[in-house]
Amino acid sequence: MTVDATSAVHVIRHVVLPMADGVTLSADLYLPHADALAGRRRYPVAFDYYPYRKDDALTRLTRMHRVLASRGIVAARVDVRGSGSSGGTATDEYSPQELADGSEVIAWLAAQPWSNGRVGMWGSSYGGFNSLQVAMCRPPALKAICPMYFTDNRYTDDCHYKGGSMQMMFDVGTYGLSMVAMNALPPSPDARDDWAKTWDEHLAAEPWLLNWIGHQTYDDYWKHGSLCEDYGAVGAATCLIGGWRDDYANCNLRAFEHLRCPKKVIVGPWGHSWGDVAPLGPRIDITHEIARFFEHWLGDVDNGVMDEPPITIYVQHYDPPASRRSHTTGEWRHEAEWPLARGQERTFHLTRSAFAAVADREPGQASIAYHSNVGTTFGLFGGSSAVPIQPADQRLEDARSLLWTSAPLDAPLEILGAGRVALRVSATTDVATVVVRLLDVAPDSAAALVTKGVLNLIHRDSHERPSPLEPGRAYDVEVPLEATSWVFAPGHAIRIAVTGADYPPSVAVSAPVQPDRCRGWGRAESPRAPGGSAAS
Repeated sequence: MTVDATSAVHVIRHVVLPMADGVTLSADLYLPHADALAGRRRYPVAFDYYPYRKDDALTRLTRMHRVLASRGIVAARVDVRGSGSSGGTATDEYSPQELADGSEVIAWLAAQPWSNGRVGMWGSSYGGFNSLQVAMCRPPALKAICPMYFTDNRYTDDCHYKGGSMQMMFDVGTYGLSMVAMNALPPSPDARDDWAKTWDEHLAAEPWLLNWIGHQTYDDYWKHGSLCEDYGAVGAATCLIGGWRDDYANCNLRAFEHLRCPKKVIVGPWGHSWGDVAPLGPRIDITHEIARFFEHWLGDVDNGVMDEPPITIYVQHYDPPASRRSHTTGEWRHEAEWPLARGQERTFHLTRSAFAAVADREPGQASIAYHSNVGTTFGLFGGSSAVPIQPADQRLEDARSLLWTSAPLDAPLEILGAGRVALRVSATTDVATVVVRLLDVAPDSAAALVTKGVLNLIHRDSHERPSPLEPGRAYDVEVPLEATSWVFAPGHAIRIAVTGADYPPSVAVSAPVQPDRCRGWGRAESPRAPGGSAAS
């Protein structure tokens, strides 16, 4: 055990947490005062829980811990089993054993003489996922969670598969491979007496990527830990935090709608970054919002956090598209409900030559050749990307896409939620992917990417029971678009673009051959406007 008392926050490193099966986890504690361990005062407690090696980048990883400790909340960072300085083997992400360990960690934290018995949990991405999943186990002392950049469906909306297409850049190019190396690293040299034995346990981990490749449909593997299977499982007060430019945009309003616990949601313009340091602004002090939520639910502080409107969203407006854009034009807005009572769903149509509010008696029909490199300017919406890249001008992709563009708008049009695009498609092979983009076209013809959707067509009827295409046969399909908030300005046009690839993030799995042509015609349905709820 190592003590760092060089600041007002008292840090105790390498605290040993015993699990029921004899494995020990490693934790660092951040205490409000040096005398906290004496038990003369009882504090609320909150922790985060990752496989990302707490001892390797302390300053970057522990900013939230120090904020909480400075406000009278004991904060802990815990390495999950088989990672960092914890013992055991990391068999997979969010394994049943990992979640059971999380419940034991909560019981240990609640039982300490300096704890008031109420525990909170927070985390971004992996830590957001397991905050929700541990909460689904209902450990008695867990009273509040703040998951950030998470999902309620591990198959449709995680970084592994989108629309049934495997996310190759994340699972193979970045996250999947990085976790092979991460799980094989030894513990910190000063963390354990059984250093060599613990490293041997780490080395026993098989690549998680093998599990993801082995489960290409929505089966029990993915249903485990998917909140959408039982929204009532979470009883702890929950503050959901997300970003419109993050991979996990769909779940925020959807989970808020279906959760039955005390709840709030904040959705900013950000990618996969904390809202107070995000490269894409505007920024807010998200650490303050998390601390307020925990102070109320764990410490009985009457700070009014639950008297405020439960929904806070950033309404995005058009900006000239640029991959290194640092600010999103728009405004913050509070809402009291979701779905919005004032919202309405509107249907638009793909006619022979345009995107229109009135259906053409003869639907449009067009065909396009498959190009594997379409998508290089779509940007990286967060996820495992280390570099935040916003979508560039989409005209660079439009030459290889089917396009339907509306007339310039006479009045603003606001959309909020998740839209869907209905198409009738045929392909020349038994496996094909359809990618649909929703674009905001400015008067100077620059095209900004609002949102997009991906569908592996063999998943057209079911993610559980996919079926191959019959080449040349027409199918009616719906492509779900990622949730967003956007205002189309007067004078701007709305464009739907359809193509067959999404380079580099996804490919249609189980495909010996990619399609060389795809044909589409039919109608399109818009996201709800303004502010209607989304259909999954």
